[in-house]
Amino acid sequence: MTVWQFFLAVLTVFRVSSLLVHEDGPKAIFRRLREKAAGSEFFHQLLSCVWCTSVWIAGFYIIAFLLIPQVVYWVSLWLSLSSGVILVQQLARNDIGNAFLRIAEKQEAERDLARRMRGSVPPKQSALMDYAAKDHLDAVAHSLPVPPRTYGQS
Repeated sequence: MTVWQFFLAVLTVFRVSSLLVHEDGPKAIFRRLREKAAGSEFFHQLLSCVWCTSVWIAGFYIIAFLLIPQVVYWVSLWLSLSSGVILVQQLARNDIGNAFLRIAEKQEAERDLARRMRGSVPPKQSALMDYAAKDHLDAVAHSLPVPPRTYGQS
């Protein structure tokens, strides 16, 4: 498998997994599939998580690639273009860029707070900065899908 084929495979597996887990599809075919899967614990869990679904889709992709590589290539190209549009839309909306920025801000705020807790900052300055740092850390943490940590509380 070439680098190009691998890239197409990643985007294809992402697209198919996303379709199965999150989208209704034409005539609600994927939604109806998820509704039928709700009767089985295994299939319900499989179709409720993109990461879980992608493992299985990747396995089927490899088997199909070995059996009918030309067909898989053209289908992959089609689905990869769809994935590309989704990624471009997300970048244009700044969702991805903002997520990375929020993560970086949270990490920087945690490092600053850790330095103050170790005493690297003079006590008077540290006491004044703790409130601002805690507020900033809480604000950043609330903008992420991760629950905020509490510092210094038992």
